[in-house]
Amino acid sequence: MRKTQKTAFFIVICAYRADGSSCDYFIQKGNQTMSKNFIEINALTFAYEKNTPVLNNISFHAHNHETIGIVGANGAGKSTLLKLLVGLELTYQGSITMADIDLNRANLSLIRQKTGYVFQDSNSQLFMSNVYEDVAFAPRNYQLPQAEIDARVNTALEQVHLSDLKDRQIYKLSGGEKKLAAIATVLSMKPDIMLMDEPSAALDPKKRRNLIHILNALPQTKLIASHDLDFILDTCSRVLLLSHGEIIADDTAEKILLDKTLLEENNLELPLSYSRK
Repeated sequence: MRKTQKTAFFIVICAYRADGSSCDYFIQKGNQTMSKNFIEINALTFAYEKNTPVLNNISFHAHNHETIGIVGANGAGKSTLLKLLVGLELTYQGSITMADIDLNRANLSLIRQKTGYVFQDSNSQLFMSNVYEDVAFAPRNYQLPQAEIDARVNTALEQVHLSDLKDRQIYKLSGGEKKLAAIATVLSMKPDIMLMDEPSAALDPKKRRNLIHILNALPQTKLIASHDLDFILDTCSRVLLLSHGEIIADDTAEKILLDKTLLEENNLELPLSYSRK
């Protein structure tokens, strides 16, 4: 049977452990303690078409609770990288380990138990009648008790400052409110890792600043792909600079995003807040 778009997004967003357990499993499993690298990528190569790699020999790691920005010009491979990390594409070479779990077809459900993916287009992630129903969708499909569903929805909406819009119909939300609701749909399942594709796109300055504060308060390990270098500078301590599917630089956000020569060599410009100085 052909899967609809809604089914596909349910797989990505909702495939979490039903009892809500979170970090403990990965901090210690039996007598084994997890490695210090929460995400480990080695020699990752991927192509949509044969002999035309979109990503070429990508290697990096991320510690637990680290927030990393992924920047690069159009076509650098940012969105593709995020899709691979949540298992939307499996025909890659190299290795991907998320929360001490090797990403492969057999372990796909385990990877998605721990990873939340926020799409660039919030309309693709919201399909219920109102905010509450969308945020409750994943816990409800795991048949959690109603009291637990209510608690998770309320907590997620509090985290994104959207509690007062719980009963608002989705079509009446602004673009910024839809973005926050989409983030809440992921938070309701308590992920350890969050992957975010252009989260500040189309936000007005006030909504953008609000989102920065919200993301900085979230404890999850976060990978944020964006063209908004000021946003990355305000939310990320570390940055990966991609160009033509390869990592050109991996360093602190300040060292990469304030290096005018490096950015211009890779078809980027200084963050606006620094370009006028």
